[in-house]
Parts: sequence; C-alpha cells; structure tokens
Amino acid sequence: MKEKTVSILGMDEEKDAKLVEEALYDVWGVTMVDVSLQQAKANVLYDEAAASEIDIEQAIVDQGFQVNKGGKP
Repeated sequence: MKEKTVSILGMDEEKDAKLVEEALYDVWGVTMVDVSLQQAKANVLYDEAAASEIDIEQAIVDQGFQVNKGGKP
C-alpha cells in the first residue's frame, strides 16, 4: 500500500469535498480517502499495483478541480 497527499484547488464547499472523496473511491485500488476542505487536500491510501498517482490526480481533475503541484493552496 502507498499513501499520497494531494493539494487541491477549487474546493469551496463541503459538497465539493464529498464529490472529490467519491471520485477517489471510484479509482480501482483506492482503499482509504480523507478529504479536508479546510486544508484543501486529500490523503489517499492505495494499492500501487492497481492504481497510480496519475489515476488519483486524474479523478480529481475529472471532477473539475485542479491538482496543485506546488503544494500551497
């Protein structure tokens, strides 16, 4: 198992955080998701044999949000 923290731009409301959480759980191999609206980030635990960091980031982008590669909101 591998853990990844993703900084997310564009989450303004609790429903946005829920949307991101649901999208991440839909990624094959993801076993745990913790999305923080206040910190604008998601912590994801996943099986690296089934999913990749790109899959996780793409799930966020597909919901209309941006992955902040710089790490600062």
